[in-house]
Amino acid sequence: MSWWGYSLIALLFSPGYSLGSKWALNLRINRTKLLAYIFSGLFLGYLVYNLKDINSLLEKMHDPLFYIWGLVAAIFSLSGNIFHIKGFAKSPNPGYVQAVTITNAVLVLFASAIIFKSPIDWTKFLGVIVSLLGLYLLLVSRSRIGKNDWQFSAIMAMVLYGAMFLVVKQMSNLEFKP
Repeated sequence: MSWWGYSLIALLFSPGYSLGSKWALNLRINRTKLLAYIFSGLFLGYLVYNLKDINSLLEKMHDPLFYIWGLVAAIFSLSGNIFHIKGFAKSPNPGYVQAVTITNAVLVLFASAIIFKSPIDWTKFLGVIVSLLGLYLLLVSRSRIGKNDWQFSAIMAMVLYGAMFLVVKQMSNLEFKP
């Protein structure tokens, strides 16, 4: 399957994560416990998913770079999730937080051009402008209505997730499998 096929499948599952997290927080589930449940579930899910490639995983476990890059990705992922959950807890609508967080694609696009020499043409640049305009309108319009303390958490999640995605890309370039 191509990269965009996987991206579309991920797009279909993303609302479930956002809505499920907000629902759990509305039920007063502790944020720390929620993150522990999420990461435990992800760990078990990835373990089952990677059973077919367990030998490849065991081979890579002898490489110190595997641990270094994995730890860096985990730190960015955990930090991003903490801010994401805090944003969900404070926002009136999890879609606001998700919209801000998802604009990490802009950060990743430019950082990938610098780090990985990925191409950026004028259509991608136009898409960045549209994305930033939408982000601006969301943040400005929401800042006038009620509490806006969810915004900082969402922006931090955006930056940290963007950094995590770059680390994961570097890991795949080093032939570490997902």
